[in-house]
Amino acid sequence: LIKDNAKYQPRKKLNAILQTGMCTKRAVTVLWRQKATLISDIIMIAFTGFVLGYIIDSATIKKLPSNVFFTIMSSSIVGCIVSLRIFGNDRIMYWRFASSGINRLSYYIGAVIATAPWIIFEPCLFIMFYWPMAKPRGPIAVYWELLVLGMFCVQGLGNLISIIVDPNKAILVSVVLVMIMNFFNGFEPPLNGLSGGGKFVTNIAYSRWQQEALWMHEINSWPEVFAAIRELQHEYYGWNLDTASFDKDIMIMVIIGFIFRFLTFVALRFVNRAKQM
Repeated sequence: LIKDNAKYQPRKKLNAILQTGMCTKRAVTVLWRQKATLISDIIMIAFTGFVLGYIIDSATIKKLPSNVFFTIMSSSIVGCIVSLRIFGNDRIMYWRFASSGINRLSYYIGAVIATAPWIIFEPCLFIMFYWPMAKPRGPIAVYWELLVLGMFCVQGLGNLISIIVDPNKAILVSVVLVMIMNFFNGFEPPLNGLSGGGKFVTNIAYSRWQQEALWMHEINSWPEVFAAIRELQHEYYGWNLDTASFDKDIMIMVIIGFIFRFLTFVALRFVNRAKQM
């Protein structure tokens, strides 16, 4: 029996846009099914915000730099840990998809879109429990904006770590890297005391610009009677007091966040390349 193949049409791959939509839908479904992990992440963020807000002393202007430091570092650590899930837990399925010919950029964009709500949700949840306890003087909108940008940066860092580091060590590595970046934010050692390589490392750390922007708005919210202490902190640490530089801090954080995402895509393509063939 010979079949007529005159009407046979070879199978075609979905275009990149349709593949992106498919990968986004799949990533959202996978994340939503991990309800126990989702609940534990929410509890971790809320608990961290509550405890930090409880122990912070917002009534003393001399403790302001350390308050900002611990706020940024705590939010960054939990944000980075949450961001390890999407690529790290799905690496075996990604290797199968890649070997079958899926568009790697579509897979990456789909995963990024699926986890994008965390950029907004994590700072909202953190501030919800942190703010009533800490009662800082700066505008809550500025706190939220800067924590959103911080989450944007550490999410990219967490995605990168989840690809290049063994899943069993990813949490430890993420915590260590976030702490190192925050130790180079100009708090201790102070920005004015750094030079050469130390100055360079500080300037490429997202937390340096986040610390400056948040400290700037917080300290400028104190009454003018504290002007002398304001100037002393400015001279000691070297952070900018002029709110006109706020946009510069924001822009640099956005650039760093996109650099992390670019490096994540490069790692996705070339790390464990043999398993994607």
